[in-house]
Amino acid sequence: MKPRTARTVGWVAVGAVLAALGVRTALAHSPSRQLPPEAAAALAADGMTPLGGSPAPDFHLVDQRGRPVALDQFRGKTVILTFLDPVCWWDCPLQAAEMAGVDRLLGPAKDRVVLLAVAGNPTVHSLGAIAAFDRSHHLTGLPNWIFATGSTTALQAVWKAYGYQVRPALNGMDPHSDLFYLIGPDGHLDYLSNPEANAGLVTGTSALLAAYAARVGHWAPPPQADLPALSLGPVATAPPLGGVGPVAWLGPGPQTAWAIGNVSANGVTYQVAFYTRDGGRHWRDVGPPGLSKRGGTVLVAASGTAAWAVVRPFGYQLDPAVFATADGGRNWAGPTLLPGPLAPGNPLAAAGATVAWVASGQHLWQTEDGGQRWTARGLLPGPAGQPVDLAFSGGQLWLAIGSRLWRWTPGHWANVALPSAPGSGPVTVGTPWPVRGGWATPVIRGGARPRLQIAMEKAGTWQWSRALDLPAPDLALVSFADGSVFAVGAAGLHLEVWRWNGSPSGWVPVSGPWPGRGQPTALTASGSRFWLTVADGSRQAWVWNGRAWIQAAVP
Repeated sequence: MKPRTARTVGWVAVGAVLAALGVRTALAHSPSRQLPPEAAAALAADGMTPLGGSPAPDFHLVDQRGRPVALDQFRGKTVILTFLDPVCWWDCPLQAAEMAGVDRLLGPAKDRVVLLAVAGNPTVHSLGAIAAFDRSHHLTGLPNWIFATGSTTALQAVWKAYGYQVRPALNGMDPHSDLFYLIGPDGHLDYLSNPEANAGLVTGTSALLAAYAARVGHWAPPPQADLPALSLGPVATAPPLGGVGPVAWLGPGPQTAWAIGNVSANGVTYQVAFYTRDGGRHWRDVGPPGLSKRGGTVLVAASGTAAWAVVRPFGYQLDPAVFATADGGRNWAGPTLLPGPLAPGNPLAAAGATVAWVASGQHLWQTEDGGQRWTARGLLPGPAGQPVDLAFSGGQLWLAIGSRLWRWTPGHWANVALPSAPGSGPVTVGTPWPVRGGWATPVIRGGARPRLQIAMEKAGTWQWSRALDLPAPDLALVSFADGSVFAVGAAGLHLEVWRWNGSPSGWVPVSGPWPGRGQPTALTASGSRFWLTVADGSRQAWVWNGRAWIQAAVP
């Protein structure tokens, strides 16, 4: 990945590549009169450096179908070689579009050229990841397209041989070199190009590579008088990343917790996962490495040590990446790239360390083996693009969209016909919990005075509980756990956590007076423990451990 304006930095990298290959030659990139204007413009920006015909280092990897592939097997054809990161969100999609453009421009001559990419991410280079990249960027139908991968050790040997440089990053996308090698039919290196990450040059770069592929192969280039326009579609941008969201407070005691927070590096904000084992005194950034978190991260904790994370796509990368951890975020399995776009809202649910669901590409995806394989289980109900709330509760998978609720049964979604809620304002459907002979579903009706009601289903018949005014009318902070509803309520001049378990007596305070200041913004309940975060800029939160409130730093 190279900044869009860093041509100087790019050519410094090219110089390092030439030195690594033992090539001593001048950088020649003056426009050619034989090129169409678009290709000449790309030549001026990208460069095309003669490499003197030294032998191209051979390698032995596997292609996108798992078949052995070696550079020597392509003798007699021109090879355009590049390096692609399967989860790159900026440069690599442009390079993929340029390769596809070469194929289109070559026409009948495409049989003379091999379009070859080598995986260029030290963390993400599985067959599943490169297959997802191919699907996302419309490369699967190209007969001369090969995306090679292998073990990390094997890939590192290829990177070293070709001067490909990558710097792993914890939260940002791995910075890496952008290179196109042109290898002649005799297996020798003829040219090297260092393309700009500029969408406006994609068509011209395709034309440039096609023309030089013909030059290397010693055949007449195809006519390029009328280059087709290329559209990559809209570029995904980072949504506004809010502060710390609700914290999943899990584990055998009030010590272990997962949280979502923001970090900044070089003026860029990333939304990452944090983990604590000492009640919030110290937090570790445990977000999965090697991906940009600029689009945000969705986190669902499955236990005190197990969690699932979905990294939202960013830039031209439109597919979300799913990870799983069983050791507090020290090691993450994955990623799996699922066809996007990721459903907005809360599109991730988990039933433990091995079973999880993701709502993406208007499909429900499920894994039952810790994220190694994902299966599409069916279409999501309702119109596309609606915010969803996916949750697992009482042995059931639930999906709330707007004011409607569905329950997943084998093979399809069953609509839960909730009765019309009284009052006015938007409806929020909470996670249901099982009761004897049926289910209880909390529903909050917003407005000037938010009200809570519980819809009780038994034997297919629904009945509303009496309407409950929230204990603090201006604080619609509600959490559902252990068959009860918890809310922030007023107790004199202080705030406390209140509980309602379906009894006629209504709300009952279950914590001492909260000693904090400011406006609480999130409540998470788990048994006798509660977590309150505060939007006062202090990055502090409070935990009720069953006896007292304890202040903890928010990551």
